[in-house]
Amino acid sequence: TGTKFTRDIYGNVIGIFKPQGQNAVIKQYFGQAALLSNHKLAQPIGECAAYKLSLDLQLDLAPITIMTKITVAGGEIEGAFMELFKDFRPIDEVITNRESAQFTRDEIKRFQYMAIFDFMIANLDRHLDNLFISKGEYDLTTLKCIDNANAFITCGPNPISGHNMYLWGSYKVALAHFDS
Repeated sequence: TGTKFTRDIYGNVIGIFKPQGQNAVIKQYFGQAALLSNHKLAQPIGECAAYKLSLDLQLDLAPITIMTKITVAGGEIEGAFMELFKDFRPIDEVITNRESAQFTRDEIKRFQYMAIFDFMIANLDRHLDNLFISKGEYDLTTLKCIDNANAFITCGPNPISGHNMYLWGSYKVALAHFDS
């Protein structure tokens, strides 16, 4: 898809750059990108819009994201730069090894904020590989989301494009009653 890691002057990865309008052929015509490629909030712009919505709603779920241009092989490419979450790790062991009754009220609330956020942006691709918590923590109160590019769809998903949509609904914490 043309996604590139960006590094600081010391070679440390500090972010990811997703170019506008570059998708694999299968994704372009059959997968998630087929629903997203030609509208105004497509891919990188969707990442930026999701960040701004998270920021405006004070959810602090999405990484800092800006639209920018980079120069590659003498040519300019427009896309989104996303800052990497520092000292975060995937949440798989937190989600999969605990029963719903073992989650605190604050953890449930944070998870539910993420669920509401995903419904608001109609994210097609939320799964364990793009949910993170702070390293050293073993709870969901620091939950963060990456990969919001497959959101803001303009029509309903199909079985190929929507296979990850709201997949978090199968996690044990999702069984908790809604916290008002």
